[in-house]
Amino acid sequence: ISFIQWKDHLTWTGKFLGVYGSSTIAHVIGAWQIYEHSGNQTFLAKSYEFYKELFWDGIGGKHFGYGYQAVLCLNKMAAILGFQEDAIHWNATGHLILLCLF
Repeated sequence: ISFIQWKDHLTWTGKFLGVYGSSTIAHVIGAWQIYEHSGNQTFLAKSYEFYKELFWDGIGGKHFGYGYQAVLCLNKMAAILGFQEDAIHWNATGHLILLCLF
């Protein structure tokens, strides 16, 4: 997997970007998959910073469970990057406590 530098952002030069879904929150899952395949912690850090700014105050668009899956990915990103305490916030923001009702 190769990345190129473009205006201070890393862009994957492959055909599949890992970004999918009709809801913005689904892109978190794609970013996690890119990290899993590349191991690129710079990409992970930039992605996490972006998503933290975008979703910290609330996660909308839980279409087809993307919100719940994305929270799990955000928790993994936070742990790898040394922000373990963020998981409590993500779990509350994504209402993961409601999963026990299903």
